[in-house]
Amino acid sequence: MKNLNCLRGVLLTIVFCGTAIAESNEFKAGDFSVLSGREFAELWTVDASMEKNVHFDESGKDPLLVITNTEAEQAVNLVGVLHLNPKWTQLRVTVRFRAPEAAAGNEAWHRPRVSLRFTDASSQGVGESDGYPASQPQMETATDEWVEKSVELSVPDGSVYLVIQPGLYFCTGKLEVADIRVEPM
Repeated sequence: MKNLNCLRGVLLTIVFCGTAIAESNEFKAGDFSVLSGREFAELWTVDASMEKNVHFDESGKDPLLVITNTEAEQAVNLVGVLHLNPKWTQLRVTVRFRAPEAAAGNEAWHRPRVSLRFTDASSQGVGESDGYPASQPQMETATDEWVEKSVELSVPDGSVYLVIQPGLYFCTGKLEVADIRVEPM
């Protein structure tokens, strides 16, 4: 009986530890619910020309990132960077967002999206398409409803960073992002 209880404890530990690992968000800058405006400014980079179109909205119940664009010939985005653990070979990136009033641009990727790119230590793209994986979380149509999109990615050899860029890419409207999660698989 003692051995059975010991085995049960080991199995429970494995189950609970496995669950905790699977639900961990390694990208702390993407957890907008716990960031303050000061922390947001420290963790994200916004080009000076885009500052008027990007803001961290703390006025509602849950803080969120808001990006607007009125000019379809430009992309408006911001940059967050996750330093990758060398042991990670697979990642799941999950984004919860909505795009009210969004109007798609001329190309398939001209949409509200979170662009992802793997880079080396000198910010050079690593892997396919200069570091941009084929799968990217993006909205296909405007919606007032919160949508959760996940992509599973293989980490290319030589990757040091995952560059995360939520934005409106050559499309107009508004993108609201509630959170961005990166989980090793």
